[in-house]
Amino acid sequence: MDKHRLLEKLNWFYSLEINQVDMYRKQSKKTEDPHLARALNKFAEIEQGHVENICSTIERLGANPSFLWEIAGEISGAVTGTLSSLPTREETLRFNIALETKAISDYKALMRLVGDDDIRETLWSNMIDEELHTSWMNAELMKMKGEGH
Repeated sequence: MDKHRLLEKLNWFYSLEINQVDMYRKQSKKTEDPHLARALNKFAEIEQGHVENICSTIERLGANPSFLWEIAGEISGAVTGTLSSLPTREETLRFNIALETKAISDYKALMRLVGDDDIRETLWSNMIDEELHTSWMNAELMKMKGEGH
């Protein structure tokens, strides 16, 4: 993968991760469930680490994260956080799982194209966190189904 295309992809992830930080923070403020609020805040902290990882990777390649991608991530995160926290707790979790699943898929796709071991390691690390978020949310959905019986 050429450097220009790699930087485009990394800026996409930079925006995605900013979106997730803002979304989870917004959702945590909207929910009345203290357990979910704490989990969402924790997810936001982890996603902020992803923002920093991707930013460092872009800088190691001799570039700066795109300001436009940053703004797009912040705006979409705020909007997504507001919209996705309006429905029920179950719908919020399902929405978040869908976003995390897309991120996992995108990370896997980029890892197949990247030859640099350090970059691939950053992508692996971020992807595993996304998988952990998805697993936690799926477990919460299963608990909710069990509580109804």
